[in-house]
Amino acid sequence: MFEANTYDELLAAMLKQVPTKVDKREGSIIFDTLSPAALELANTYIGMDIILNNAFAATAEREYLILIARERGLTPNTASRAVLRAEFNFNSNIGEYIGEYVSEGDRFNIDKLNYTLLSQMINDTYEELTVTDSSGAIIKVKPREYIPGVWQIMCETAGTVGNKSFGNLIPIRTIEGLTRAEITELLIPGEDEEETEDFRQRYFDSINSDAFGGNRADYIKWVSEIEGVGQVKVKRTPLGGGTVGVIITDSENKPASAALISKVKELLDPAEFTGQGEGIAPIGHSVTVSTVEEQTVRITFENIEYVSGADTETVQNRIKQILEEYASIINSGWGDRQNTKIYAAQILARSLDASGIVNIESAELDDSSSYIILDENKIVSFSVDF
Repeated sequence: MFEANTYDELLAAMLKQVPTKVDKREGSIIFDTLSPAALELANTYIGMDIILNNAFAATAEREYLILIARERGLTPNTASRAVLRAEFNFNSNIGEYIGEYVSEGDRFNIDKLNYTLLSQMINDTYEELTVTDSSGAIIKVKPREYIPGVWQIMCETAGTVGNKSFGNLIPIRTIEGLTRAEITELLIPGEDEEETEDFRQRYFDSINSDAFGGNRADYIKWVSEIEGVGQVKVKRTPLGGGTVGVIITDSENKPASAALISKVKELLDPAEFTGQGEGIAPIGHSVTVSTVEEQTVRITFENIEYVSGADTETVQNRIKQILEEYASIINSGWGDRQNTKIYAAQILARSLDASGIVNIESAELDDSSSYIILDENKIVSFSVDF
């Protein structure tokens, strides 16, 4: 708004008010007198422009956007720590069950990341689980019982970096009889601090949204704010009157783990008090929580012609990477779509962009189709045959 009020413009305007008989050339007394005043005024206008921009959510810098959003009870989502599944084995002559000699608070390391044991995992399904103890014996674990040797472990470093390391853990202190310590599964993804533009959009969404009284928009808002959750869909009365179905992905747009599903269910509508309004969901709402299903689509390419001298393995890996990126694009829009078509022609066009490819004669999906229809409750991954 004040960008026209530059030093040169202000100085020229001030000198214009000085009588013509006075020497106004650079270096003159009047010029040297007015020049510092023009500079200070120019800086004042710059400051006023900054203040004006930071007074509106659409243009405010992060610091001031946070202050504006606080008026609506919104703050940026902070970085969260990944929670993973860890499995432990001990010498069979040390203890009767796997994992008997690790405990809450024990710390482990993989590369540059440290991890802390949280709690031993329980069988949170409604069926018995079959596990093997350190001696090789088969053990039946009933619902709500602890699973021997299986723990939740948390990355001590916040952010998505904790989602990527799997494999053997190194104990920071000596644990007698430990023969295996391994991270096997991501349970609740860690998230990075919310980006400024994402936060800005969430602020405007809170104004434009019709979320109220436990309607669909309200459920999406509630569930999306839970750590580890990505996209959300809400279904009306999937199991009859009074029921609400919530379908989620994790924050990496993958199927949510049983631990994340359980966490969302307990926050919305605790199982032991279902429908009683003990969670976020309104009284009378019996909520079920489930996750998306990943559909693997097999892609078959026919008669691939490579650039002369190209390393075929490198080219094929690049095609796989391109298709992973395409799957990610498709999956990122899951929350806003119904059934969708995935065309072999799109797969072929993207694959031809890979460096080292001259031509690909054709591509088929699942061996015969020119397209597949992806159900609204599914996300996609691609398996490639060259």
